[in-house]
Amino acid sequence: MNPAEFAPEVVLVSAPGVLSPGPLFFANIIYGSKMGITAGIKIAYGHTMVELPLIIILELMPQKVRLITNLRTQDLATRKAQFY
Repeated sequence: MNPAEFAPEVVLVSAPGVLSPGPLFFANIIYGSKMGITAGIKIAYGHTMVELPLIIILELMPQKVRLITNLRTQDLATRKAQFY
């Protein structure tokens, strides 16, 4: 899956969770009202540090699975050819 296909998928999956208010949303509002704009920057930075590695892992995982599957298939084909 290339990034042009992956990005809209991430947006569609993430949007409902991002837009629905929950406990973290209200904690951010309280924290922001006490600390001002720096709270928003800290929250955004922390969120990026958690989410970015997850997105990268989710993007790379299918490629690794495909690579392992192809290697096993080639290995089995080689073994099969040795018996015939």
